[in-house]
Order: sequence, then structure tokens, then C-alpha cells
Amino acid sequence: IESIGAIVNGEITFKVNKKDLLTPGHSNRSFIGGTHKSPIGYHKLDNPRLVLDDTEIELNIELGTIKDIPPNTVLFAGLHGTATIP
Repeated sequence: IESIGAIVNGEITFKVNKKDLLTPGHSNRSFIGGTHKSPIGYHKLDNPRLVLDDTEIELNIELGTIKDIPPNTVLFAGLHGTATIP
């Protein structure tokens, strides 16, 4: 992640039901290993919240640039700790 400046210098927004869960313009640098003692690419929310069924979840990643991104680069976003409770 650190070697791809376009990703590291970008920003992320994460909204649930049109409400920000991350500070708007949150830096992608939080995904670099060493912060919060988490693995590279992992970012734990400071205040996780319960998300009800059929609630809109929006994740936007803005890159710093599109220059020098290696071919076949893939970004993956996943929610850890999710569960469906009947």
C-alpha cells in the first residue's frame, strides 16, 4: 500500500444511512500498517454502530492521482464482524 502513492494520498468516505461514520476526507494513510497496531490494510472504526437491515451503506475511495498505478491493481473493501441475526 505504501508504495502506491495514488492510493495512500487519497481519501475515503464511509456513510451509513447518509450519515458519516468516518470524518469526511479521512486519509487512506490510516490503512498503512503500524497505525492502531492493526494489519496492513485494516482500519478499525472508533465507534462501530449497529446497521439495521435494508440500510444504505456507501463507501467512496478517492485516489490522489491515477498516474503510476500498476496494472491489475485491485482495491477490496470488506466489513469485519458483521452478522445477520434472524
